[in-house]
Amino acid sequence: MLPSLQRVLNDQDSSASIFAPPSNTNQRAQEEKHDLRVETRPVFAAIGNDSGAAVVKQNRPGITSNNTALAGSTKSAGKENVVAVAVAGEDPKPAPKRARVSKPAGPKKLRGNVGRLEYFKNMPLVIFSEICARLGLDDLLHLARVNDRFRRILMTKKNRHLWTSARKNSGLPPLKGTDFSDPEWASLIYDLTCVDCGRNRASFVDYYLRKRWCRECKDHDFLNIDSVRATCANDGDHLYEYTLRCTPSNPLVESLPWDMGTKTTIHYSYNDVVQTNDALEKLLPECSSECEEEDCDSYIEKKALYKSVVRLWIKHAAAARVDGAAHAKWAAEAEKNRISSMEEAKEQRRRDIEARLLALGYDKEDFWYREGTHRLVHQAKRLTDKIWSNISPTIISDVEDNQWNRQRAEASERRSEREYQVFKLRNGLIEQQPSLLDKSVFPSVETFLSFASVRPHWVSDEGERYDVDEDAWNASLPEIEAQVKESQYLNTVNRFHELGKQLLEARIPVPGLEELVKRASAVPVEGFKVKRSSDMTDLTREEMEPLFELYLASRVCRNEGCCQTFAFAEAWEHGEKRNGYWGRERHECGTSVRWMGIVAGIVREVGLDLVGVREEELKALGERFECWHCSAVLEKGKVLPIRTGELSWSMLLRHATQYHADIFRSPSVVPPGFVMPELRVMRGE
Repeated sequence: MLPSLQRVLNDQDSSASIFAPPSNTNQRAQEEKHDLRVETRPVFAAIGNDSGAAVVKQNRPGITSNNTALAGSTKSAGKENVVAVAVAGEDPKPAPKRARVSKPAGPKKLRGNVGRLEYFKNMPLVIFSEICARLGLDDLLHLARVNDRFRRILMTKKNRHLWTSARKNSGLPPLKGTDFSDPEWASLIYDLTCVDCGRNRASFVDYYLRKRWCRECKDHDFLNIDSVRATCANDGDHLYEYTLRCTPSNPLVESLPWDMGTKTTIHYSYNDVVQTNDALEKLLPECSSECEEEDCDSYIEKKALYKSVVRLWIKHAAAARVDGAAHAKWAAEAEKNRISSMEEAKEQRRRDIEARLLALGYDKEDFWYREGTHRLVHQAKRLTDKIWSNISPTIISDVEDNQWNRQRAEASERRSEREYQVFKLRNGLIEQQPSLLDKSVFPSVETFLSFASVRPHWVSDEGERYDVDEDAWNASLPEIEAQVKESQYLNTVNRFHELGKQLLEARIPVPGLEELVKRASAVPVEGFKVKRSSDMTDLTREEMEPLFELYLASRVCRNEGCCQTFAFAEAWEHGEKRNGYWGRERHECGTSVRWMGIVAGIVREVGLDLVGVREEELKALGERFECWHCSAVLEKGKVLPIRTGELSWSMLLRHATQYHADIFRSPSVVPPGFVMPELRVMRGE
């Protein structure tokens, strides 16, 4: 018959087993029950002549009582105390006893899971060993810590094969060293206690030194060979010859800075070094007698013992390095597998969440989340219905926000594509204009896109349409051309009004200019946004075009390397050639009241007509111009030498745009301290 686990436990300890069932309550009660007999001795005493009362003295085993009570007061029936009522001529009646109720003879029913291991004690030891042989190293370690009896079974030499099987089941490499057992390896790998201070959550494990530290203990105990020697020297300890060779070491590979390679540094546990050094000090052979050491048998025996111990410890240290390297490799692979399994679990959870979102009708393009929601999705914990009910409101809120943003971005992209197509159609309309002035006053891109006849072609509610419908565009083309002509007329009047005001402010005597400016002031500046009314001006193109042809109203290009003058329409064409389609909005051609006044002064001084003067006439004067302001500054030596005199008209324009660009700006943007330069014809002073 196979020995059972209960038998083994009883052989090891004669006391009751922890697996024994609960004892019978009735049997225990029968053994502990004692017959307590109550002897009642009534004592009568007359309280009064009329009361006829009596007192009773109650005697209990081991209790002396002098309690007395009146005859009329009694206690409830069924109590153990006997109460006698003093009545003349009657004996006291005993109190009635409770009827005995039979109790079940079986074991007492207990709460919870107590007693579930009732039949475990009868398990054969061979089966128990087979079960343990199929456990992992961590499970066997926890089982050995259940109680003392399990520990006595599992921590014996004859059950060493169970730990070897558990090591293989956990995938751990075989051991070469014999000074560190399998239970110690299990404690090193799976426990979280610091070996030095006993603090929990120690996460730094060194398989070479067989140590688990917290951060503080590692900083003090994990030292390289130079630090070990320096610390021992500071503590006043002498390191013996074989101390470091007998101590386990860790050949740590460290990376050099700036990618210069790696280096290997030997590290030790300082506590192990101190313990090994102290042990070797005790084993040092010494001869206490006066004889020579070579002739002393005791010294020879101690020396032989010392050498054998040193050889054994060196062998253990070498085996520890081999086992440490194997276990470090195993730990790295285990960590890699753990991370891989966690990533797979996170990916599975993400797929489950996406499947639930797809079932709710959301698009996969919207499945990206903010940082807080990202943590709810990318977890290794399996997704359940309860977890989904808790996290779904936050996730769905993010998905709906992403959906709204995506739809808005797609609509904006479609609108931009159609807007660009309308922009190209606008350029085609510009090329069809009959004159350069009509091109220069053509509505800007923003104005053209805002037309009521153009807007439906690029602002559309159709979600998938990117192209402008050519048939619809051709159908609305007459209305578009009508709005373009109205905008061109309003732009012409506005430019005429702006230019006329500058000429009046510069005091240029143009016949009838003041009356024309007053008539042009009835047109709103943003005329394309309002309808024409009967009180608007009736200026014609023939009345406005001569003003745009005046040289005094020409614009100067201030771009670097250009410095030329252009009429109003020519300035637009120059910007188109220089900067492309958007040149009219970006080129640097302009004029100002200051510049008009300077040119008018020069024209008067040379005796030319203010209204009919042309640039060719000014260029024909030769190098007769100067900048008197810069000449005065140069005399004081405040600036670098520049040519300020004997300038041609082209050189004077270049000098004005390079050194006096503020004269082309409006008064509101001129920097403080601005001094008007004196550009003039050279004089004989």
